[in-house]
Amino acid sequence: MKITSVKFYEESVRVLINNEQLILPVESRFISLKADCEIDEEFYAELKTESDNYSAYLVALRYLRNIHSAEEVRRNLIKKGFSKKTAQIVMKKLEERKYINDYDFAFRLAENLKKRSYGSVFAESKLRQRGVDSITVKNTVKEIFGTETCEEAMLNLLKKKYKSFDRAKCGRFLFSRGFQPDAVYRTLKQFENYLKEEYNESQRS
Repeated sequence: MKITSVKFYEESVRVLINNEQLILPVESRFISLKADCEIDEEFYAELKTESDNYSAYLVALRYLRNIHSAEEVRRNLIKKGFSKKTAQIVMKKLEERKYINDYDFAFRLAENLKKRSYGSVFAESKLRQRGVDSITVKNTVKEIFGTETCEEAMLNLLKKKYKSFDRAKCGRFLFSRGFQPDAVYRTLKQFENYLKEEYNESQRS
């Protein structure tokens, strides 16, 4: 095998070998490569491995332009055709450089869901879907939602959405937002009483 060309860029080195382009980081131990050098199969395999790892790392960085969990990053690398071993190496590098942090990801997602009037059950399900581990999910949901029932938020949602009381319909709506059953039942009773008071008030006017 023969190295056809070696081109240096600000953050990478492009090496052409038998019409195959490999991309290496500038800190690569192969930085002294030169064009027209002959290399054997073993040396090529080492170059190929480093090129695959670095290419996967670049793919992961592009994917992380939007916030993702570590598991989502790993799945994306596998989906892009990288080996599980390469994905594992890249994940370790991303963690060391603090590009991925599942607790931070979970906290931000759960906080956003709470602001949008979703409950703890919904948040927990969503975090699990996004690949966050059980312990992180449990701790995050507890921290964001605490022991509060979000009954005020639920009541406000019902006031905005419904002008009459239909227990089944209102209940399904609240459950779909991921609120705890006990809190839902209490809120339904509060909403029913609220509508009765509104009606009585209109009759007196």
